[in-house]
Amino acid sequence: MSFSLLWPLGVVSSWLLLSFLPTGSLVDRIFVALATISVSWIFLAKWFQANNPSLYPRAGNSVEDISNDSDPDYHPSSPDDAFQVRRCLLNFLPPELVNTILDEAEYWPRIRSTRNQLLVVHASSSSDNNASLRCLVTPPFPASQALGGPSARLRVKRVKFDIVSNDQGWGGDLQDHGTYNGSYTWFEAVILRRAPQPEGRRLSPARPLFEVTNQDGCSRWLVQTNRCATVQAETHSIVWQADGMETASGHDREENGSGDGAGFIELLAPEDRIAIVARARFPGWVNCVRSVSVVVYYAV
Repeated sequence: MSFSLLWPLGVVSSWLLLSFLPTGSLVDRIFVALATISVSWIFLAKWFQANNPSLYPRAGNSVEDISNDSDPDYHPSSPDDAFQVRRCLLNFLPPELVNTILDEAEYWPRIRSTRNQLLVVHASSSSDNNASLRCLVTPPFPASQALGGPSARLRVKRVKFDIVSNDQGWGGDLQDHGTYNGSYTWFEAVILRRAPQPEGRRLSPARPLFEVTNQDGCSRWLVQTNRCATVQAETHSIVWQADGMETASGHDREENGSGDGAGFIELLAPEDRIAIVARARFPGWVNCVRSVSVVVYYAV
């Protein structure tokens, strides 16, 4: 959330609470309003800290490391931090308002996975000239117990992909060069899930991972396509939001080569993993993967 929106959140919320809180004395209502303002200023302080790292150096990190962070917005360092803030707010506010405050502030724990190693995928490495190789797998998401109980639901809010890649730099139709049309190197996202634990057995061998499918029976979602016949590496940032949340980045396969991830976030569950698969199809096509990063934001 931007600087200009943080402090009005506290003021507006407080005014609404004072005006419409149906029960409680005036003193109680003022106390709740002050608590809301305090929380808003906490978010403001965290925002200022994240955007002015030189004034708040962290132990074990250089100022350069912090200032070069590609995602400077503040996020709780662990789910416990988010739980503590949530429990504090629930002492004074209804759950619906607490959820709104935390979501508006984007105060979400996150899981980040990065691979910064060159990986070259040749279509010809597959017998049918249709190569597929996992280039990144995230750690498992928190288990249900860590999210609040056996029946807790994982509420992923956003998944952000950053990919630096290019193809072999030649081939295809001349009219498609430099565009996303006629390109046969791309990336897909996969949801990996453990097979269910057999009933009546406390200990069992490691359960295999399987690819989760959507209602259409598809287990892979297009993330990004490389530009056709372009040897220069390019950085693509793709953001998928939870259903109902707006996103500033458009998804148009012809215009920017990205997929919209429809239904992907809604299928994610506790202990799932996300895999990024690099693809190359037809003889001569090569997917040169420079780096891949996945950041998953979720609410508690």
